[in-house]
Amino acid sequence: MIAVGSFAFSESVLLAEIYSQALEAGGYRVDRTPGLGPREFLGPALSVSLIEPLPGYAGSTLTVRSLDRTRPSADVATTHNALGRAVAGTEASALAGAPAQNSNTFVVTAATAERYDFDALSDLAAVAGELSFGGLPEWERRPLSLLGLGERHGPNFAEVVSSTRTDR
Repeated sequence: MIAVGSFAFSESVLLAEIYSQALEAGGYRVDRTPGLGPREFLGPALSVSLIEPLPGYAGSTLTVRSLDRTRPSADVATTHNALGRAVAGTEASALAGAPAQNSNTFVVTAATAERYDFDALSDLAAVAGELSFGGLPEWERRPLSLLGLGERHGPNFAEVVSSTRTDR
């Protein structure tokens, strides 16, 4: 039996389901364990084989596994190699990535974009104090999420609203 885990957000649950179905199609028995929590919780579970595999994102996983000592690169191979080094000597392995690519995207409603004449993410900085940012709880401290957005573009949102619900 292979326990396929996922993080506590909808996209991760979906990816785990895709991998689960692929494993089942290959004749393996699968135990699905969706929505278990953030990377900080699931990394140790993977390292001691409580779950395996754990579909994830190389950049975010690298950040957590290296304890924020190594930042991901825009170059996929560089990030993957750094992740391999970060998990070396543990029970975890960084397998080759899927051909799909993930990039964080920040979305506003069409009405908000029109009201503030947004053309680029950097346009948020001037009016962020009037807006709320929504995301997962760990997004506030991840370099590829709100923390990185603040470092690059400087927005300071009026509030940060987070949720861990995966049933939407």
